[in-house]
Amino acid sequence: MPSTTASSTTAYKPTLTRPSDWPAWYSALTKVANDRRPSEAVDINNNSWLPLPEVILDTFEDFLDARYPQVTPRTDEEKRDLLDNATTQQMQIWRSFEAKQLRDVKDVEKQQDKICEVKEWIRSSTAATFANLAELKDSTLQDIVRNLHALVSISTAEEVERARENYRAILKKPGKSLSPSMWLLQWQEAYNEAARLDVQEIKGALALKDFLRAVGSYDSIETFPTTPMHSG
Repeated sequence: MPSTTASSTTAYKPTLTRPSDWPAWYSALTKVANDRRPSEAVDINNNSWLPLPEVILDTFEDFLDARYPQVTPRTDEEKRDLLDNATTQQMQIWRSFEAKQLRDVKDVEKQQDKICEVKEWIRSSTAATFANLAELKDSTLQDIVRNLHALVSISTAEEVERARENYRAILKKPGKSLSPSMWLLQWQEAYNEAARLDVQEIKGALALKDFLRAVGSYDSIETFPTTPMHSG
C-alpha cells in the first residue's frame, strides 16, 4: 500500500507561474505542510512558531561537570577525575539523559526531513521566475513562502498595470484597419483579463461610454457579430 507521503507527492500539484496562480498554489502548499506537519510554519501570518532547535550532544564528562558545578571551572584533569569517580547512581542518571538526547536528535532529523520535503515541493512547483527564492536552502519555510508572496504581490501590481494599459489600447484600436469582429474579440480578451484583475477602468458608467465611443467609430453597429459575449 502506498504511503501517505508517496500519495501526496504524486497528487495534483499546482504550479506558481504567475500571480493569479497564488491562491490555488498556496492552498495546495498548506495541505502538503499539514500532511507532513513540519516544525516550521508555512503560514505567512503566523509569528508564534519557534525555529527547529540545534541539538548538541553532551558527553558524560560534560554532563557531570554541568550537574555538579563548582565556583572555579574544572581543569581537564579534574573533569577526568570526576568521570573516573562517577557513582552507579550518576551513571544511571546519565544513561537516562543520554537516551533523551538521542531521542531529541532523531526528532530533529525527522523534522529536518519533513522540512526538506516541503522545500522540494515548493522548488518543483515554482516557475523559473520564482526559482531563486525557492532555492534558499538556509532560509526557513516561512521566509521562503513570505518572499514568494511578496514577489507575487509586486508582480500582481505590474500585471494589473499591463492589463489596464492593454484595455485602454484596445479601446483606441477601432477603425478601418481592424474588422469589427476581430476588434470585438480582442476587446473581449482584454476585458476578461481586466475583470480577473479587478481593473477599475472596466467598471461604471464611464467604462460603458468608453466602449460605446469605441464601437461608434465603425460605420454601422450592424457589422458587429450577434453572438452573445461572456465576460468569464
